Amino acid sequence: MQEKREYPRKNFNLPVTVRLPHQSIVAAKMVELSMKGMRLLCPIALEINSEVELLFSPPSEHTHEIRLKANVRHLIEVHVTSTTPLEYRYAVGVNFTSPQEHERMVIDEFLKEL
Repeated sequence: MQEKREYPRKNFNLPVTVRLPHQSIVAAKMVELSMKGMRLLCPIALEINSEVELLFSPPSEHTHEIRLKANVRHLIEVHVTSTTPLEYRYAVGVNFTSPQEHERMVIDEFLKEL
């Protein structure tokens, strides 16, 4: 089956820090990334349509931490399996909001490395 998305997703297993609107910080895990957004596993339910800030470091020696604003679009409670850590109870889909040119270039290179 062919991917019909404008920006295809790549699978990852990478830590992400999520800064919530009230400035609390939550540790999450990126499981998919595209040029438009990401899916992450999170220990708490994030509010749909809330804006969050995401911080992560691509596993490249030439890249520093990426900081992106994103809008929470989807939230699904995860069914725990042997491959899903208990601390990650929710799958969260976010869309990046107005990434800078440099951030888009870094994400594009990151996706091409895979």
